[in-house]
Amino acid sequence: TPIKKWWNGYINLWCSYQMFDGKIGNNNLKLDIPLYGGFVQQSFTIGKGYSAEVSGWFGGPGIWGGTWRTEAMGSMDMGFQKQLMHDKATLKLSFTDIFNTGNWRSTNNFGGVHIKGAGNWETRTARINFSWRFGSSTVKKPLPLTIMSLSLPVDCGLPWVWMRSIATGRTPVPSCMP
Repeated sequence: TPIKKWWNGYINLWCSYQMFDGKIGNNNLKLDIPLYGGFVQQSFTIGKGYSAEVSGWFGGPGIWGGTWRTEAMGSMDMGFQKQLMHDKATLKLSFTDIFNTGNWRSTNNFGGVHIKGAGNWETRTARINFSWRFGSSTVKKPLPLTIMSLSLPVDCGLPWVWMRSIATGRTPVPSCMP
């Protein structure tokens, strides 16, 4: 949603209420808990081909599996990009879970057993991406359907595009291949 000419934003908030009432084995289970969370994404056009984005999510404490009480968790991500080569290429740098808050913790105190659990995964990453849109940006007339994939033949040493026309069934072979 546009906020200003240079700023777009999106916010999604949610809430619900969970109720557990029953028996597991010989143990009674009765839990009521409100659940809440949200996602926020903000994009900024900085100028001269630069842009940035900040996003994050949050989930409040909750219940998992009827007996596990989970702690709140969330994550914040950030990215920057620069348009290059007359807007035909893009260089992106992004970071995920900047504050390392995307890991989970939970406790279970049910049926005379007390368990504490925690887990993590590779939530913190840094990525760099370069994409290049080559070729014509306009289509003059429909072309025959072609399947393309990038391949790196050992004999050539450089990537080349492997194309096979569905209409003719022919596959061009590069000159460096036997």
